[in-house]
Amino acid sequence: MFSLINAGGVSQSVLPVVISTGLIFAGFTQLVGGLIQVSNGDTLNGAMFSTFASLWLLLAAYLEWFSADVPSAQRGEATALLLYTFAVVAATFLLASLRTNRATVLALGNLVVTLIVLGAGNGGAHTVLIRIGGITGILLAVQALHLAAAGLSRHSYGRQVVPLGDLPSREEQPG
Repeated sequence: MFSLINAGGVSQSVLPVVISTGLIFAGFTQLVGGLIQVSNGDTLNGAMFSTFASLWLLLAAYLEWFSADVPSAQRGEATALLLYTFAVVAATFLLASLRTNRATVLALGNLVVTLIVLGAGNGGAHTVLIRIGGITGILLAVQALHLAAAGLSRHSYGRQVVPLGDLPSREEQPG
């Protein structure tokens, strides 16, 4: 939803709905999902869900309650700092995901790019970069839906239905 605003697809006047959805759905729901993943032994996905839940919680809290305390001339830089911090975290997850599947690697790669572009756009007040970040964010949402559909269908059917492009495991690597 933020990406639709950043891409110029919808008006910024819908921001209160986006913040509340980010806080509850993307924040709290992803946190619970991350804890469930960890309890099921899926550490990588659990860590990713929980970490990016905190991004949504922090972003909602910053925009709703704390941004007014930052001088207006530095708000873009403060937002950029938040986005860059999570870009580094996303890059770490990207490295950890290189033995999972192509869909996850591509989504995390796109997340890193999106966060960096949005950070640069916000930090330097570059509306074109913010718009590009919005477009890459929309693509990221499609990628996340693909990954979600793959996980849900695998659980429902007991087999992989939606292709993810499996990468060779360590045991399958030559030498």
